[in-house]
Amino acid sequence: MEQRTIDNGELRQWIDEWGEESHDDILPSDDEADIANRILEHHTRGEYAGDVDWNGAWESLRGIVGPALEHVHGFFPDGAETLARYVREIDMGIDPDTGEDLERAAIEEPAFRTSFRIRAMAGVDWQRCVGQVLRGRVPVR
Repeated sequence: MEQRTIDNGELRQWIDEWGEESHDDILPSDDEADIANRILEHHTRGEYAGDVDWNGAWESLRGIVGPALEHVHGFFPDGAETLARYVREIDMGIDPDTGEDLERAAIEEPAFRTSFRIRAMAGVDWQRCVGQVLRGRVPVR
């Protein structure tokens, strides 16, 4: 018997339904395989028909969820809805972290971007140097 393949559009609909109906937490230890298992369990309610290629669906779900999961850092209580939104945003070409268009950002942004922490540390160093100069501890030329 030939098995039916589930297309990506239907899988994305399953992700949306899981996001709306499930209250699953996203844990730091979760990977795309864990999330794909939860989505399949939610959709099938544990009953897997024999005429569907479930391994193919699981692999496809992993591929869809993986890029969105890269934007999840740490513990997300009730994170199913957030992860489903990230999947939709990535599909639309939007960066979930910034809300910017991914294609435009790739063209406009330089290849190297300093992190917030590095910029904050540089700001503190600059303020410390200015403070030393104003207190007369560092000679000004």
